[in-house]
Order: sequence, then C-alpha cells, then structure tokens
Amino acid sequence: LLPLEAAIRAAVRPGSTALNVVTGPYGETFGGWLRSCGAEVVTVTAPFSGAVRPEQVADALREHPEIDFVSLVHAEAATGNTNPVAEIGAVVREHGALLMLDAVASVAAEPLLTDEWGVDLCVIGGQKAMAGP
Repeated sequence: LLPLEAAIRAAVRPGSTALNVVTGPYGETFGGWLRSCGAEVVTVTAPFSGAVRPEQVADALREHPEIDFVSLVHAEAATGNTNPVAEIGAVVREHGALLMLDAVASVAAEPLLTDEWGVDLCVIGGQKAMAGP
C-alpha cells in the first residue's frame, strides 16, 4: 500500500479537489488518504460487483470543474471487477486533471496501456497476477 499512498501524497496538496472512484475497498482507502492530504474529495461509486461507467466520471467532472486529480483502481482484487480505464482516461484527459491508476492487481493479468490511456501516475506490484514476492 505504501507506493499507492506515496503517489497520492506526491500529487495532491491542500486545496486540491480530487475525484475518487470507489468500486471496492482500495478505492475507499484512497479517499482517506486524499482527505488527509487536505484535498476536497468528490466520490463516484459503483456497486462492488461492477465497474464505474465513464459517463459517471464525466458527470462528476462537469459538476466539479475544479477537480484536478482522479484516483482509479484498474482491477479490484477483492471484488474481481475491472474498470474501463481507456474510456475513463479519455474523459479525464479532456477535463485536464491528473489520473492516478492503481494497477497492482491488473499488471500482467489485464492489458495495461498507460500512455495510450492517458494515465499520469501508475502504481504496479508483482505480488498479485505475477505471483512475485
């Protein structure tokens, strides 16, 4: 978890407004870290049995033009859902916010095209799909 928290703390400052996408327990954890950095947090949720829709993200960005940071989990290990990063990345890029992606569970299990998808910060780990230490 330390690299995920470090990425948030490196990019978010007091006065930031962050969109936190919650589709499982890791997304919930990000909200606490964002608040502890002094950010105002806007939350978009989806049932833990499904993914967030890009339209939900677009709506939140339209309603809160001050959002400058978006946190998203690619694949929630606890729930098995995978969010549509390419489509969400396009919406975030159009808005002009930074996109942080938690790809710890998805690296080597799902396509991960960070440059193509417009991901600004991406945290991966070898302990899940790659079965590393």
